[in-house]
Amino acid sequence: MISSNKISILFLIGILLIVNSVFFVSALTPVSNCEQLQGMNNSLSESYYLTKDIDCSDTINWNGGAGFKPVGNETSKFIGTFDGRGYTISNLYINRPDDGYVGLFGYTNALTISNVGLINLNISGFF
Repeated sequence: MISSNKISILFLIGILLIVNSVFFVSALTPVSNCEQLQGMNNSLSESYYLTKDIDCSDTINWNGGAGFKPVGNETSKFIGTFDGRGYTISNLYINRPDDGYVGLFGYTNALTISNVGLINLNISGFF
């Protein structure tokens, strides 16, 4: 027979596991469009994941023709994680010929950037 103290301890352990699982899941930030992709610049230490393939054709019209602003810069590096989950980002436009470290990610100190395909990119920058 299990004592009530052991049942209480098992119950508390179960609650802690549930709370920990909910916290872990909520710590992941979904990205399902180009605006959210660009918004990663606002929280550079988050963990992001793609929810679907993203077409970024409209980025040609962003920032006065400069297009998408790379995630992270020299003073504020991307230090989060990014998991593409096998999805793709297509038609991303970046026209920053005087800027270095130009791409989807600029300056990083990321733990992981993985599982993402990039298709039909138009990127110019100072390399």
